[in-house]
Amino acid sequence: RTCTREEWHRVLAIVIVSVFVIFFWTGFEQAGGTMNLFADKLTDRALLGWEIPASYFQGINPMLIILLGPLFSMLWTRWDRSRFALPVSAKMGVGILIMGAGFIVLAIAQGRAETLGKVGPQWLFFVYLLHTMGELCLSPIGLSMVTRLAPARLAAIMMGLWFTANAIANYLAGTLESLLAGSGIPLYWFLVGSSLGAGVLLLLITPLLKYLMHGKG
Repeated sequence: RTCTREEWHRVLAIVIVSVFVIFFWTGFEQAGGTMNLFADKLTDRALLGWEIPASYFQGINPMLIILLGPLFSMLWTRWDRSRFALPVSAKMGVGILIMGAGFIVLAIAQGRAETLGKVGPQWLFFVYLLHTMGELCLSPIGLSMVTRLAPARLAAIMMGLWFTANAIANYLAGTLESLLAGSGIPLYWFLVGSSLGAGVLLLLITPLLKYLMHGKG
């Protein structure tokens, strides 16, 4: 009852963005499931007479986070000072689109593997690179956005909402393949559509979100 009109606008902005976050993490969290199976079953992991364990591919993302994190930090700092500065929601939309591009690569790789046989590990590396770049455009920026926008007395609730969206996405990531069973829709092409669609829509409503954020986004 004590929230002002502006504060309610900012809360609404967090709620809207949290919905889009579900689409991102539903795709991103395929890394521990279907993408791990892709590495195990459809990737040629032979290297100089040694077979790379499929689980090793899980280390690409944290390695790239360490390498690319400082670069993205400098990029956003310099970009925000320029006349081409992007609102928070636009940065997150770009991140979702980059992840969608990663699924295009993965969908093509799966088609090649099913037609020609196992594909090289460079396909998965490139997918993880794109997904990590998308994560760096969305995750740290999103957390910062919640702390800036949420009224102080609602900060814990809004952060809980943010992580609830992550939890929903993790559940969907684990069940999506079974949900699509019998539909005839390939998993990775579905994720291409859902990611690109969500990213484009988030960019389109950025002016509305910018208004709701009242200069804090």
